[in-house]
Amino acid sequence: DEAPQFSYPDWIWDLFVKTWGADGRASLISMNTPERPAPRPDGYIQGQASRWVSEAVDEASPKGGTLVDLCAAPGGKTTAMGSAWDKLWANELDPARARSLEKVIRSYRPGAQVVVSDGTRSPFTDGCADAVLVDAPCSGLGALGRRSDARWQISEKAIDRLVGIQDALLEEALRMLRPQGILTYSVCTVTRAETCDVAESFRNRHEEIISLGLSGEHWRQHHGGGLVLPHDFGTDGMAIFQWKRQR
Repeated sequence: DEAPQFSYPDWIWDLFVKTWGADGRASLISMNTPERPAPRPDGYIQGQASRWVSEAVDEASPKGGTLVDLCAAPGGKTTAMGSAWDKLWANELDPARARSLEKVIRSYRPGAQVVVSDGTRSPFTDGCADAVLVDAPCSGLGALGRRSDARWQISEKAIDRLVGIQDALLEEALRMLRPQGILTYSVCTVTRAETCDVAESFRNRHEEIISLGLSGEHWRQHHGGGLVLPHDFGTDGMAIFQWKRQR
């Protein structure tokens, strides 16, 4: 049993190895490797995998128009995406996190507007957005390299609750999306329940959307979306799916 040797709960070790085999084991070991220090003290430090998500949103979406980042805090993806958009809304549920988000927005994307609301019941009107990003709350099992204590705080049972939130966020995002608009779903985890299962269930519920492929050599193909495992490039593990609303 290697889980104690590498300081992981048994269920996390078993889940990774059962799902990804040797890649899962390599990912777990990779997340025990300390990050390199940032080469400069100023600016906003963002993980490379998060940056790839921001780039995917900009590449898939029409230039200009309105973008809603439905789960925006702490703000890294919001600030990375913002320059291509006429209007950018950054939504956050928690008031304290929203205040921190606003500071980041003021420094790096001052044209964006911060909204404090529950993303599953947001104040945005039907069809108001040309693109929506749902960077959803998740188990965070792809980011244990940066949050080493989280492995002892998350439970396997919590994943079912998180899947319910992810489903609700996607439904709300689709409501506010205009025809021909782009919906992006991303999570910093690599569980099937929170990645391909959520995406396939959502796609099967809605005939009005079509799946978009992911470009970029860093993305593994993953059930119509993209996936990065932590050991692939020494980044967070990340999954992403994109759809276009046809009507």
